[in-house]
Amino acid sequence: MLVVNLSEDTAAVLEGEVLRLSGQVDAGVVTRVYDQGLKNLSAPVTEVDCHSLKGADSTCLALLLHLQSRLSKPLKVVGLPDELRVLVDLYGLQDLLELA
Repeated sequence: MLVVNLSEDTAAVLEGEVLRLSGQVDAGVVTRVYDQGLKNLSAPVTEVDCHSLKGADSTCLALLLHLQSRLSKPLKVVGLPDELRVLVDLYGLQDLLELA
């Protein structure tokens, strides 16, 4: 299990192939999560749980696309915030992400 606590309410927890994101995810958070564990994973992340996100910007979407690039199928994303769903639609990424 990988746990990256970034603040009192922002964290990234990797349990098996599931990454759980919480709090406010922006460029600083994505950089720290990537540097502190995601760049050296031996097994790919197949699912990202975003239910506990309070906010996210386009760098969170970039992280999702990076994780998907390691898979031969769409990345399952649960609870994606509306602001990121808009970007997925705008950029035509529906085939890369399985939104649940």
